[in-house]
Amino acid sequence: GKPRLATTIDIHAYSDALVVLGTAGVLVPIVQRSGLSPMLAYLAAGAVLGPLGLGSLIDQAPFLYWVTVVDAENVAGIAELGVVFLLFLIGMELSYERLKTMRRLVFGLGGLQIGVSTAVIAAIAALFGNGPGVSLILGACLALSSTAVVIEVLSRQGRMVTAVGRSSLAVLLAQDLAVVPILVFVAILGGGEGT
Repeated sequence: GKPRLATTIDIHAYSDALVVLGTAGVLVPIVQRSGLSPMLAYLAAGAVLGPLGLGSLIDQAPFLYWVTVVDAENVAGIAELGVVFLLFLIGMELSYERLKTMRRLVFGLGGLQIGVSTAVIAAIAALFGNGPGVSLILGACLALSSTAVVIEVLSRQGRMVTAVGRSSLAVLLAQDLAVVPILVFVAILGGGEGT
């Protein structure tokens, strides 16, 4: 006869993914009944159940291993899939023609929001004793908002086609476009110090 292959499932390899899926399965119905944003609930659950939240207490309370995410790399694939879905959602809301008609909002209002917010936050960071480069990076990074949260809230409220929704989308697009120059600036400043 044929030799039988031993099949065993290493549940420890999947524990973090099971925590993420289980949390989503429990959280979504509760949050929908309460009328809150599921995106904000996911962020809060991630902070509490993540490796820097309750996951950091596994040495003191070993049972937390089964209800927290121990290693973020184990669920990186799920996070990357979430980014793909976000980009798909943005793509559904945006076409080249719509972007072309929104260019004044994207580069005008969006650029103004990024510039003013960066300057104000950088000035506050400088007051706390940070150097000009660090203050500027902090200001630019904190001037950006979460596209995922805002798009989800606007879509859920049916406000994507309103004037406020279009303006918000334009600012979000400007912020998404600003990420590349910010990363280049960080690389230039960090490269000078060898970090």
